Amino acid sequence: VVLWVVCAALAAGAAYLFSGRSMSLTYDRLLADDAHALAAQLRWQDGRASFNASKEIADYLVFDSLSHSRYAVRTQQGRKLVGDLMLDVPDALKAGTNATVFFDAESKSGIPLRLVAQRLQPAPGDEAVWVLVAESKAKRQQTKDQIAMAIFLPAALACFIIVPLVYLGIRRGLEPTRRLSAEVARHRGEDLSLLPVDDVPEELRDMVEHTNFLLRRLQVSIDEQRRFIADAAHQLQTPIAGIRLLVGDMLRVQRADPGQPVDAQVL
Repeated sequence: VVLWVVCAALAAGAAYLFSGRSMSLTYDRLLADDAHALAAQLRWQDGRASFNASKEIADYLVFDSLSHSRYAVRTQQGRKLVGDLMLDVPDALKAGTNATVFFDAESKSGIPLRLVAQRLQPAPGDEAVWVLVAESKAKRQQTKDQIAMAIFLPAALACFIIVPLVYLGIRRGLEPTRRLSAEVARHRGEDLSLLPVDDVPEELRDMVEHTNFLLRRLQVSIDEQRRFIADAAHQLQTPIAGIRLLVGDMLRVQRADPGQPVDAQVL
């Protein structure tokens, strides 16, 4: 039962970790899609970047009903194209590589954020543009809590139901074994009666049959020993009786004539 509980706890913990990781990857992809949607509105003319949509359209592209998304599209020199997110970009984008990077940060009010940053520069002479989209991590935490409730609550309820059932099932399954053990314990001394096979589980029947076979062989061996001892005792009675008669004769001769020598052949 303890092993079952430990395995169930490990399985539930692993399921929670894998589910949380999959959830985070899914939200990151959605965040990246928002960044790609904003990046699709960028245009370059004579190397100068511009955002080819209104702020209302930009707001619509990153709209999320569960969590308010913040965004910013600005050039590497700091010129704002759209958005009001006032956070710095990661060093990987500052190095001048076109890439998409996910990272965590905090807003000025201390709210934990998950961000995606994308650097775009179609040609070496064009302005480099950073696209940043951020969302509060509260949505992810809420989803993690829901996953935890969906995994651990049924597991806990299952433990309260399954563990007693497993315990009772094991006790009931081992009841024939306990009866067999008591039956073996009652075999004391010279009791070599066979063990009952009728109520024995199928898994123990072979063992009981082999034990009965050994008991039969032991009974045969003991019977043979008893017969041998009886035969030996019977065979020893005749020479012992003869020895007693000869000793008696020698004693009578010695009493009648103490000076007469003992018959060496009789001795």
